Amino acid sequence: MPKIVEVLLPEEIGVAQNTYTNPDFTQILVACNEGYAVIDIEAHKILAHIVFHNLERIADCYYNNEQGFILAILTSETLVIQSADTAKKIQIFYPENPFKTCSWSPDGTRLVCVDDKNRLTIFQVSSNGIDETATQQYRATDKSSIDLEMGIDINIQGWSNDGQAAVVKFGHILASGIHVINIETGAIVLQIS
Repeated sequence: MPKIVEVLLPEEIGVAQNTYTNPDFTQILVACNEGYAVIDIEAHKILAHIVFHNLERIADCYYNNEQGFILAILTSETLVIQSADTAKKIQIFYPENPFKTCSWSPDGTRLVCVDDKNRLTIFQVSSNGIDETATQQYRATDKSSIDLEMGIDINIQGWSNDGQAAVVKFGHILASGIHVINIETGAIVLQIS
C-alpha cells in the first residue's frame, strides 16, 4: 500500500476552497477563504503561503512557465493581478463597477470578468498586466429576448482550447441559459435556453 503524505495548511489561511495545478503536476495552489498556499507535490512541502487582508478572494488562477501561478484576486473595489509565488502585485485595476467573478483564458492572454451590473468585460493581458485600452464589454441582457435584469447570475463556465470562445451561463428565477461568446467580437455564436 502506498504511503500517504499529509501536508498541513497554515491555520491562518483558512479552509481550502479550490485548487489549481501547473501543467506538469509538480505544484498545486490551494486557494483558501483567508489566503493561499503553493505546494511542491513531489517534495511534499509548502513553497509559499499568503494571508489575505481586506476581504480578498481568488477569482481564478493560471500557470505561466516564466512567472509561475498568476492570480486574479478580487476585493470589493479592485481586481489585482498577482504572482502567487512572490505575492508581487503585477497590477491593481479599479473597475467602474466591482467584479463578481473572473476567468483566465487557457493561455493567460485574456481575462473575462463579470461586474455587479452583469456586464462581461474581456481584457487583453500581458506579463505587465491588463491592457486597459483593449477591452470589450458585453451585457447578457442586450441580446436576450427576456428581461433578465432582476436576480440574474452570470458565471463563466469554460473556454475553448484556443481561447477564442467562452461559455457564459446566466440564470434567473424565471429563466436561464448559456451563451457561447466569440471573445474577439463579443458576438454570441450559440445560445442555449
